[in-house]
Amino acid sequence: MLDSVKRLFSKDASGFEKAREKVKELIKRLSKSGEKKDNTEILEIFEDYGVDVAPYRKVFTKTELKDAAEELGCPVMVKPITTKVITRAEAKAVIRVDSAEEADKAYAQVIGRIVSSTPWVGVTGVLVQELIPEEDKLSISWQREKKRSFPFKWIRRFLKGDREESKASSKEELISQVEGLPPNLQEVVSACHLVWIENPELSSMEVDIVAGPQGCKVVDARVSIFG
Repeated sequence: MLDSVKRLFSKDASGFEKAREKVKELIKRLSKSGEKKDNTEILEIFEDYGVDVAPYRKVFTKTELKDAAEELGCPVMVKPITTKVITRAEAKAVIRVDSAEEADKAYAQVIGRIVSSTPWVGVTGVLVQELIPEEDKLSISWQREKKRSFPFKWIRRFLKGDREESKASSKEELISQVEGLPPNLQEVVSACHLVWIENPELSSMEVDIVAGPQGCKVVDARVSIFG
């Protein structure tokens, strides 16, 4: 059994006080705003829980975007940070940047696409993320009906079209399901499970994972809270 799977329910699994506090702060802000969803701050929380997230930078000017692209190394993906959670890809607001020249124009392009596709949504900045070579892609969603760790439902969708749905009713059942995943996915999925189990205030969670030659990394995530 992999260490990450073991720690799902080990004594060490509850040692993420800093991350847990960030979740509480996020929930408070979401409750106050009435939005109930987030797709940006959750990435930092994931990292605090040991989830392998594709390197990214949050930037707020054209110059900062160019600096981030240079630091991360092109190609990079540029995504909007919006006042309301949207499906960025469906809004056609995700841009691939292959050079410094393209980075110079990307900030305005991303904002322009949001204005044209979803004009009711404000843009507060952009997220610049390292492009991960893609061999396969997996999207996982978690759903629970009440504020408790178990039971919950999780649905896996692979790029090739396969869809698998499971219900985890106990820690033993969940560990068995994680061990049944392909080895290259077990580490990152079990770390995502830890975020979900430790924070029953989350009503849903969606994660996009890219499997490449250098392992699996989370490239996007969205959470919703109860209320």
